[in-house]
Amino acid sequence: MEDLLALARKLGAALRTHERCTALRVATHALKDDKPAKALEERYAQAALALQEKIAAGRPLEPDEKRDEAALRRQVASQPRIQAVLRAQADFQQLLTAVNDAISAEVDREA
Repeated sequence: MEDLLALARKLGAALRTHERCTALRVATHALKDDKPAKALEERYAQAALALQEKIAAGRPLEPDEKRDEAALRRQVASQPRIQAVLRAQADFQQLLTAVNDAISAEVDREA
């Protein structure tokens, strides 16, 4: 098992230095340092969660809740730092999916 853990650490180190991981780290730090953008991201996340919980509970959304969520969504869509993080997250997730697919293909390969 130790040999697999050593390989996993090497893979983690390779991922850490990959351009997509670096881009995600840079975008995340830039967002964290931009207090208004970070506050907007947090407000949107809280509002989205509250709406999801309300929908899951079977309660109808009020028109003002829908309006407020749409306004926050437009603000998020026009905020460059938030959009940079979302793009970097998607790119990094694509990389992780490709790595996982490669591992799965080897695990599933017949000997």
